[in-house]
Amino acid sequence: SSPVDVRAIGRIAVVFEKADGLSAFGRRTFLKGMTIILAELIGCVKPRENKTTPLTPVQAMVRWLVAQQNPATFLGESFGNTLDAALKDQGATYDQALMIISFILGQETPRAEEVKAFFMDKWQQDPRGFANFYKTDTGTPGLAKVLFSHVAPSRVHTGPNIWIAVAALALYEVTRESEYFDFAVEIARWVVYDIRHIDGGIAMGPEDDQFPWTQVYATEHNIDYAALLQMLLLWQNRLTPQNVLLLKTELVNVIKWIQARFDPATGLLERSTRTDLPGKDITLALDTTTFLILTFGPQMIQDWFDQGKLGAGPDALIRAAEEHFSVNVVVPGVEGMVEAFDFTDPVLRQNNVAVAWFEWLNQMIAVYNLMAAWHKGRQNATMRAEYEAKRKFYRAENLKAQRRYADGRIAVPYAAPENVLKFPFDEERIRTPANGADGRAADSMASTT
Repeated sequence: SSPVDVRAIGRIAVVFEKADGLSAFGRRTFLKGMTIILAELIGCVKPRENKTTPLTPVQAMVRWLVAQQNPATFLGESFGNTLDAALKDQGATYDQALMIISFILGQETPRAEEVKAFFMDKWQQDPRGFANFYKTDTGTPGLAKVLFSHVAPSRVHTGPNIWIAVAALALYEVTRESEYFDFAVEIARWVVYDIRHIDGGIAMGPEDDQFPWTQVYATEHNIDYAALLQMLLLWQNRLTPQNVLLLKTELVNVIKWIQARFDPATGLLERSTRTDLPGKDITLALDTTTFLILTFGPQMIQDWFDQGKLGAGPDALIRAAEEHFSVNVVVPGVEGMVEAFDFTDPVLRQNNVAVAWFEWLNQMIAVYNLMAAWHKGRQNATMRAEYEAKRKFYRAENLKAQRRYADGRIAVPYAAPENVLKFPFDEERIRTPANGADGRAADSMASTT
């Protein structure tokens, strides 16, 4: 027989402690969770991987994610290996969505459902949007931005909520549990009716605090919304006719808003628009290019721009992104320099120092892979080879920066080197996480997944 899983016993204790007074959904989740945990204990599920067998990259990622989870909530800490006390027990909602999707990819769907149950219960209690961060030990809202220079209550932003809906759809696709699909639709309708719209675009949040979030329209969040709408509309047979019409109208309008963000002066999309300030947002952001291409695909971008008057096809967007965001930096604990991507302008750093952000490096690797496949279909061998070479090169740079633990876990840093950002029209200074006690850069859930 297999040795007793102490972690599973801990999970049973936590679930029993929370069993009283559960909602109908909570009781179903409780029974499902108990079945899984008991099966682990008596050996009725697949055995854990042999420690002498090398883990696949996905298994190594999943092992790191599991180590980040708190058994009290099943939420995962967004950062590891850092001396930043402010990051302790802090889990970004965006990262929890990525963790759910990663568990599915790693064939750990029950773990994904445990995380999703937290958010479904929260929504039942208060369907006014999820906070940006939650404390992984208590499940209460965390910090507004754990990297901000001061402590503030966590706020509600549109983008992370959309990502929870995307993760719910991913769970529906593998389980066919209707509650996950319905949950995603509820969040989409929340965006329709609770988030301010202008010219088809959606605001960054439902309420203002010390910052006017209802007057900020982030391109990233609008692309997230378009992605969610496209995914939902793939399941029109499950939607009511009213919801089909509603979501189609939203998609048409948000696409028009996104198209209007292209700036010929930079060859990129604007990071945002604001209704409370004159002029355009001069700060550049890499995710307006990566998310755009990954959401709509190269052909649609080609149809939008290159065949019109703007001349901004996917190849041109990528060249502009490389020109603005490519960096060559020192990563603590890594021999030699690492070539990667900054996510915004180096001029915003203290001492004008460039920083490599590995979440965005991974996005560019995915873009290169997609572009190579697109050019293969177009029978353009030269461009296909160029993108394949870039994908392989930057994948090697990512591997060079990875942190490998003795138990087989693999994690990717958040950013390096340490620095402080100051955005125009924003009094906040945002710093990268502090390195760990070993001097190496902090691990990141967003980068690892």
